[in-house]
Amino acid sequence: MNKWLGWFISFLLVLGSTVCLPVQATETSSVVATGKTVSFSGGKRAVKLVYVNLNDTKLDVLPVLAGNKLGSTESLESMAKRTGAYAAINGSFFNSFDKGAYKKAHGEIIINHQEVNEGWTGASIGFTETNMPVIGSSRSFKTVDASFKHMTSAGPTLLQGGKIVLNAKAEGMNDPKITTQSSQRSFIGYTKTNRLVLGTVPNVTTAQLAQICKELGLESALNMDGGASSGLYANGKYLTKPGRLLSNALVIIPKK
Repeated sequence: MNKWLGWFISFLLVLGSTVCLPVQATETSSVVATGKTVSFSGGKRAVKLVYVNLNDTKLDVLPVLAGNKLGSTESLESMAKRTGAYAAINGSFFNSFDKGAYKKAHGEIIINHQEVNEGWTGASIGFTETNMPVIGSSRSFKTVDASFKHMTSAGPTLLQGGKIVLNAKAEGMNDPKITTQSSQRSFIGYTKTNRLVLGTVPNVTTAQLAQICKELGLESALNMDGGASSGLYANGKYLTKPGRLLSNALVIIPKK
């Protein structure tokens, strides 16, 4: 071989090994993005959905903080990309309208058994070491926090045992934005077959959202932060783009 050709090939090989970046984890058969039109008492809505097979032991479901610190904000897409997420949904409530850069998160957030934000909202979703999800009131979860590897909080609870159990005021949530008004909504829930379901729905009350979750066949479901915070991301793109930067999210990532 011509020595100059050999040198050039060697140079390309070295250059390639130097500049190649890790492949972004954007697709897996265990995370499926789709959409459905669902009928309920108030009409029909186009629901954006992500189904996650929690029987896949190579997945992890956990909260992530914007900028990896409390009080920061970041786009949902950015949080998904920097964590290598297959999918992401907006998380707990936060003080989005506060002046200044610091935006306080409201809900209890646990990552890898560590409490990273102590807070109070109506209800929470926790994940065990084996990715088993559990939705319950934040009051009851206070006594079992240690049993969850990851947790995030929002509320109110929409479904338990496949039945509508919505009672925002009983969970200490009295804001009309939660109790009566229509808005863009996000939810998280799971089925009897251990499928986690992430979804967004336009212009519904929490009562209507509960009906939609029941029509989708969920066993349990939880309302997440909504309005301009509502967002859903999967397989490298937005299904629903939030109207603001967020303080936290829930991501589905390859287990490390």
